[in-house]
Amino acid sequence: MDHFDNERSSRFIIAHFPLRPNQVFVSNVSGLTDENGRKRSCARVLGVERRFYSRRRRNSKVKMGRRILNDALRTIVNAEKRGFASAELKPVSDVIANFLQIMKYRGYIKDFQVHDPHRVGKISVELLGRINDCRALTYRQDIKAATLEDYKTRTLPTRQWGYVVITTPNGVLDHEEAQRQNVGGQVLGYFY
Repeated sequence: MDHFDNERSSRFIIAHFPLRPNQVFVSNVSGLTDENGRKRSCARVLGVERRFYSRRRRNSKVKMGRRILNDALRTIVNAEKRGFASAELKPVSDVIANFLQIMKYRGYIKDFQVHDPHRVGKISVELLGRINDCRALTYRQDIKAATLEDYKTRTLPTRQWGYVVITTPNGVLDHEEAQRQNVGGQVLGYFY
């Protein structure tokens, strides 16, 4: 490893040793001498200011629609926990819009608007502060109309509130509407 002079301050140094398989370690270095006046090597200086940039590889076999939905729902939950009045979701998906329509109908969000749906676009969601948790299932969970009530009691914390969202042949429905229409399908996620 090279030694650097103090005149070369404020430069970025990338570590030459392995950290984790999916991360690169970058440090902003200013002043490369220690308290005794000795020059320091890159490996010793790396503790000054740390930033990790993740280089996560995307697995093409995982369903992208479910991952996008889960990221959007987690963004909503994080905005609710921080007390924000709105959240922006990117990218746009019809599944996300249908999920949000059910949340709006049930009174968990105030409103949402889809901006530029034909390109990458974004969805702006106005929050009410009522959401405790919402998640999307990243795996495929088939459910019959007869077992909807059992699945709901296992997934949701209480019987008083919360909804399981299901994609059916009749469209995206919550569990109460699916029971009324007596249809089953695949579970997209839940919110309460």
